Amino acid sequence: MAHVEPAFQSLIRVGVIGLDSSHTLQFSRRIRDMHARGQTRCRVTGCWDTEANSQTCADAAAALLELGIRSTGSLDELLASVDAAMILTQNGHRHFDLAMKSLNRGLPTFVDKPLSCSAADAAALVQFTRTRAVPCYSASALRFIDELPDFPIGSLGRLESIEVSGPFQEVAQMPGLWFYACHTFELLDSLWDRAGNLRRIRSRVDDTGHRINLEYHDGSSAVIGLDREGVAPFAALLRGEKGSFKFQAGSLTSYDRLVESICRFFESGKPDIPLENTANTIAAIECAERSLSHGGEWITLEGHVASPTHNPGVLVRKK
Repeated sequence: MAHVEPAFQSLIRVGVIGLDSSHTLQFSRRIRDMHARGQTRCRVTGCWDTEANSQTCADAAAALLELGIRSTGSLDELLASVDAAMILTQNGHRHFDLAMKSLNRGLPTFVDKPLSCSAADAAALVQFTRTRAVPCYSASALRFIDELPDFPIGSLGRLESIEVSGPFQEVAQMPGLWFYACHTFELLDSLWDRAGNLRRIRSRVDDTGHRINLEYHDGSSAVIGLDREGVAPFAALLRGEKGSFKFQAGSLTSYDRLVESICRFFESGKPDIPLENTANTIAAIECAERSLSHGGEWITLEGHVASPTHNPGVLVRKK
């Protein structure tokens, strides 16, 4: 990431909404350290959560206070005191409403995974950002893995299929695929710019976990496998006309790169991953959920959430 001298540029005050996720402390620490090194103008200055009385949130608030980040008495108070916001609460069902409160104030807003738990809400966020010109960004750290920047994907020829696998976890707040499967879906979409051209999807559960088949309008296909035990590594197999390539995704630096990307977004107003791409990913997950509820039937996607936007894929992995 390019060196920036905070002393010569105005501070970007970032507010954190949501204290029940491990990302709250991890992201805030990374941004603090980047700011101290002169790598970003951003600094988390305040936080808030409706569930601040829970033990988890109380512990997070105490840890943030040690970083100089104070809790505010209300969301309005937080939003009035910052220049940008991060929606980091774990429950994706809260993301849309919280993001809209921030965006309605004109604040650049990052929304942690998943962007929402509804394709309609994701489409509404896209439409709002288009009509009001307020930037919004959402991405999984799996879009920032280490393995592909130097691999010449073009050497495989036209890609015909991809198999992606990863661990599966579930939480009570977001039953089904929403909590953790979005990582694997976003890994697939970062490898293959077809999220907006999905035709139909089928999800089934067997003894080992979920198997999700995706078919696209151009005749290509993809498979997502989710390990029920939650211990399988993220991995992918790409098949092209001229060859294949298989890799296991590492995550040692992916969160650092995600946080760097968030800071770039707040500084420039331009997300590395267009919101349309993430919204189309949400539509795919919603289709997969519908298939599960219908006994594994094929579900046809009724149009895409937003016009497909070029996905920069590995080009986003800036250091």
